[in-house]
Amino acid sequence: MTLPTSSPPPQPSPGPSSPVPAPSEPYPVLFDVDYPARLGRFSTAFRLLFILPAWVYGWILANLLNSALLAGWIAVFFRRKYPAWLFSATSGVAGYNARVWSYGALLTDRFPSFEPSGSPVHLEFDEPPNDHLSRWRVLLWKLVLLVPHAVVLSFLMIAVFVVVFIAWFAILFTGTYPRGMFAFVTGIQRWYWRVFAYLASFNDRYPPFGLAAEAGPASNASTITGGVIGLLATGGMVTLIVVGAIIAPGVHSEEIDYAGLQRGVADTEIYVVENAPRGEILFQLSRVHDPGDELVGVLDLTPRDRVVVFEWYIGTIDRSAAVESARVRLDYEDGDGRDTVTALFVTAGDTIAPLRITSDQVTTIRAVFVIPQRAQPTELRWRPGFGPGFKYIFE
Repeated sequence: MTLPTSSPPPQPSPGPSSPVPAPSEPYPVLFDVDYPARLGRFSTAFRLLFILPAWVYGWILANLLNSALLAGWIAVFFRRKYPAWLFSATSGVAGYNARVWSYGALLTDRFPSFEPSGSPVHLEFDEPPNDHLSRWRVLLWKLVLLVPHAVVLSFLMIAVFVVVFIAWFAILFTGTYPRGMFAFVTGIQRWYWRVFAYLASFNDRYPPFGLAAEAGPASNASTITGGVIGLLATGGMVTLIVVGAIIAPGVHSEEIDYAGLQRGVADTEIYVVENAPRGEILFQLSRVHDPGDELVGVLDLTPRDRVVVFEWYIGTIDRSAAVESARVRLDYEDGDGRDTVTALFVTAGDTIAPLRITSDQVTTIRAVFVIPQRAQPTELRWRPGFGPGFKYIFE
């Protein structure tokens, strides 16, 4: 008997296939540093000395870079495209600064070169898209969006300083940079250059909050969150500035009869600084010696000059108060028009400013000016370092 051949059991039908997630789009900035097998102990020990020439040159370029960024913003706002020549210059300066930064952070022993070829430090920006850059994001909006990045990076840079300091000792003893520390310092710089590219309008992709090289642009949710935080922080700062301007005491202004002040009979006000710490400060302009040549005999004056000395009484000072001569200015008029002169020096007793007043007794402050013989003082201004400024208008 022949047994019937059994057919193979049916294969189970495949279920619905799960879509394969697409790889995330890389952020249009590439930054990396080749990990060195060995680092020189001598170069590491004296890195602060060796980096000085490169740092000075980088500082000069960084100041020029600020102007280039402004030019790029203007071009994007009006044309929605970044000029190719300006992109080459700006990205080139950024690349050099990245090499200086990496050399200073001990990531490489190779002195920063002007040419990127052969350098272990790699920084590349994708070319800005033509006619696709947002002109409105250039107007403060990018700055607002980047507030969270700036705050986080500020704290991380403190951590970078500590890590580099520890790595300095590690290199001196072992000749190698610990890989974890190396990756952290490199990642922070990678984060920084992504923020730079976004701020410079090389692209409009919001940078990610991350150190990894494969991180892509931030999601829309992160962008919205960054904008909300930035707006709240910016609004808070503006509010503090406005409130401070409202509640802060204004400049004390007073009109004074100059002839009476010369005789010492001018009816000047006694101004009280009430919010001084640990006490109050009484402040009064009492007299002017004009001419005051006999008070300052050490000055070598020409026949065309004369000395003017103003006196103040300051009393009941329960705190240390700084007095600087550069903050006392006198306006005057003569035949050649109006001019301003800074006090030649300021004295309290036998002490010349800059000085600190700590006595609780009444102190006489004198400000000495040299002005032309025919000049007529019109206004005296002083910011003494405590309380508001003082302005005296002479009649």
